[in-house]
Amino acid sequence: MKKIYSKQHGIFLNSDFSVNIDAQVAGMYCIEIHASAKSWWQNTVNGRAFLKKDSMTPLINNKNVISIRGKNKLLVNDLWNGNILKGAAQTAYIVASFSAGAQTLSFSVLGKPLLSSIAVYLLENKTVELNGLKTEKRDRTPWLVFMTYQELGIASVSISAMAPQSKKDDDDIQLKIDGKIVKNEDLNAHKAWYWCGKILKGKKKEFQKEFTENTRPFRIDIVADGTPCIENIRITLEKKPILFIKQDVRPYTLKGVDRKNKNLLLWSVITIFFASLVVSIGIGAYAYQSNGMFWLSFDQSQEEGATYVLTLNETRGIITHKTPITTRYSNGDNFYGIEKDDTVTFYSQEISNEHISASGKRNQAIIIEGVSAQAKIVYVLQNRGGEWVSIPNSGEPGISGPAPAFRGHDISFFDVDGTGWDEVKSSFYVGYSNASDEVWHSWYRYEPMMKSFVFFKKNKENVANKHDFSAAEVDEEMVRESKYYKN
Repeated sequence: MKKIYSKQHGIFLNSDFSVNIDAQVAGMYCIEIHASAKSWWQNTVNGRAFLKKDSMTPLINNKNVISIRGKNKLLVNDLWNGNILKGAAQTAYIVASFSAGAQTLSFSVLGKPLLSSIAVYLLENKTVELNGLKTEKRDRTPWLVFMTYQELGIASVSISAMAPQSKKDDDDIQLKIDGKIVKNEDLNAHKAWYWCGKILKGKKKEFQKEFTENTRPFRIDIVADGTPCIENIRITLEKKPILFIKQDVRPYTLKGVDRKNKNLLLWSVITIFFASLVVSIGIGAYAYQSNGMFWLSFDQSQEEGATYVLTLNETRGIITHKTPITTRYSNGDNFYGIEKDDTVTFYSQEISNEHISASGKRNQAIIIEGVSAQAKIVYVLQNRGGEWVSIPNSGEPGISGPAPAFRGHDISFFDVDGTGWDEVKSSFYVGYSNASDEVWHSWYRYEPMMKSFVFFKKNKENVANKHDFSAAEVDEEMVRESKYYKN
């Protein structure tokens, strides 16, 4: 691990925050973030904020690090959630593949979490290795998080740790892999704590596991009770064949898409007709905390010939608002359909300044991606009058007609002309023997009068001499898939 950036920040963030990272060479990088957050109760008692927790979630190049590949137990609002940490510090290690050039690490913030430090390492051997980790006294709170970003997965993990026993209590370490707790099989041990001080009494215990290509996890959580220590932890990373893995669509809160309605009194007034004032405030607080939650689901469809519909769900107070995205038909007749077998992700992205908020931020959109072995489908949704609407595109003249979504091997967003609206680049790898190693880019720009993206140019790129296809913005798995058909 070669350190390329390090800064002790030690600041309370009260607004979104970003840091620029200079990746001098293409490769695998590890971002280390040390931060803490307080709960709504701590903030209320201390007078920092009323019924408002601290929370912070990281984004890499404006994309959420936490994807919906996660299990339900991982799906708290943010990576640093004050209601879970209760003031304790947590260190996250996020591994991502970068092409050479400037990268952006940013944070979506609520309340005033404390950002202590950030460090960035170049992983020259695809391995994260740490030694001699000791925590301050904890009460069963998260300590360490190891995450991979996008196409990376964890190939193996090895942990050597010790948990002593004191007169009053014992120290323990809990290990979770993709949200699933690794059980302790020792007799009389705390089953949910792999390192149990009552059994170990300060002795060392090791955990080792290797994962097959199609079962590589993307996240490891370590929770501590007391003051245990980790002698050594070693995690190896590899690319994960995400195009061929069936993923369930799980709920996830999108930060930055739609800020919470902070009028707690409004929710209390609504519920006071149904219960006492105390119950009303409780329900109002719950609505306040839940408002602005987003998740995807595959719902049954009432349409004749349809089997299910991909739906965007949004909590508005105590009501769930549903927006249908795309329908799966029994005869498979939907060229822009996203199916259950696809790898489905979604995130928020600033795509325009058509409506600039009071904070000066650009308009947020929801990007929904479905990736299969054949193509990537991308829907762009914008909030218009309180409803989420899919922005269509004109298609390419002479080749394709109007479409509700983009389809290609890679879809990217750039504001190349400085208009404030991101242009869309739809890339397609040509898999024919007479045009091998060519990537065709179809460009679309947004036309406000038409309320759609319109095709305006096309260009091609030869990637034969490039060692890293990702640098040419071509999905490596798609390249292999296209070459398979070419042969």
